[in-house]
Amino acid sequence: MFGFLRKKPKPKNVYKVTYIPCAEIDEEKGEVTCRLCNMRETYVEAENLFEAQKAFADMKVGKVVLTPHTYIDRITEVVHRG
Repeated sequence: MFGFLRKKPKPKNVYKVTYIPCAEIDEEKGEVTCRLCNMRETYVEAENLFEAQKAFADMKVGKVVLTPHTYIDRITEVVHRG
């Protein structure tokens, strides 16, 4: 009835997440090895940086299957809306 009173959803920003899947952990030496040749990137929509990290890690929504040893290198804002 009062359609003009409805709030419009806030447009979400686009973030680029750079990550390295399958880091190798050597417990005896206490070293973690990440091969840069395996670095990948994906894009997520979120309101802020914290929400972008949660959206990347969300198994139901995300396209990336997180292995137990996924290293997130960088999250950068690509498109700022609103």
